[in-house]
Amino acid sequence: MSRKPRETNRRRHARVRVTNLVGYAENNSGRGFFTLLGSAVTVDLSESGIRIRTIEPLPIGSNLTFDLKLGGEVHRVQGRVIWGEELEQDRAYEFGVRFFEVDEAALKKLRIYVSAKQAQKDE
Repeated sequence: MSRKPRETNRRRHARVRVTNLVGYAENNSGRGFFTLLGSAVTVDLSESGIRIRTIEPLPIGSNLTFDLKLGGEVHRVQGRVIWGEELEQDRAYEFGVRFFEVDEAALKKLRIYVSAKQAQKDE
């Protein structure tokens, strides 16, 4: 479960380093009932995705629901696990997730949050 290094940066949105706890779940029924799968720590975040570290492997290509805390509010977003890497055998993993369903309020908060973090970094 490793990824190939990219020759170029294909990111469309600014990404900031941030360490936060994030919960992830699976929507098994499609009717709003979620099965909590675990929690992860964020590595970085943008308005289009997130990189997380977990203690368990996640299936590449799986669609999960993430609860992100942004500016004191928790926002639920849908994301697809795009890539994964085992950092420490059977103990630590890192995954890249691309968001595919983010409501307007969460997207606005994401943009504000990322901009504020970038401004802090530039100071």
